[in-house]
Amino acid sequence: MMTTREQRMKNCSPALALALIAIWLVPTHPITAKTTANHASQSLQIRIRAGDIRGGIPTKFTLTIINKSDHDLVIPEPTVDCGDLFRGTVSVEVDFTPRHPSPESIGHGHGCGKGISDWPTILDRIKEWRTLRPGESLVVEESSTNWLFDFDQPGRYKVWGQYEPPEVSPRDREVLRRSGIDFPQVKIISHSLLFNKTH
Repeated sequence: MMTTREQRMKNCSPALALALIAIWLVPTHPITAKTTANHASQSLQIRIRAGDIRGGIPTKFTLTIINKSDHDLVIPEPTVDCGDLFRGTVSVEVDFTPRHPSPESIGHGHGCGKGISDWPTILDRIKEWRTLRPGESLVVEESSTNWLFDFDQPGRYKVWGQYEPPEVSPRDREVLRRSGIDFPQVKIISHSLLFNKTH
């Protein structure tokens, strides 16, 4: 078995990431989060939904990151399907079990470029982040033309959504905590979807 994580390189170019998806907030607000920092693992939830099913196989996935807390959270718009320590990453993960294992079952992925090397201060970084008020969502759509995998081989596909937050140093975490700003701090995953391709 092999996951799409093993197919990915560590960084990706911003241009490629922007071409992959359409991201929007529902709705957007200026950053005004002023609460006592909480554990984002209990504050954020990610959901995955398959769409445009053809022959039992989806051609689109919708990932929704929801603020389940009772206060505002600030979050950068994540890069899709390529590791991004600066902005965080949202991805569709796949665990594929081939019906007839063979070398051709390995699959392939996309290459990625370099990320940002000279980071601004954390208070400058969050000026570009978005505020999710309680119950608000960040929605990401991925179509089959942009996936790092294909449903072209017979077998079982276990699919889930995953969000990895941006890297924030302990010192910067303390700056945000003292400012009363809550933000994503740990990786979260969605429920899994199962698809079987017989031929």
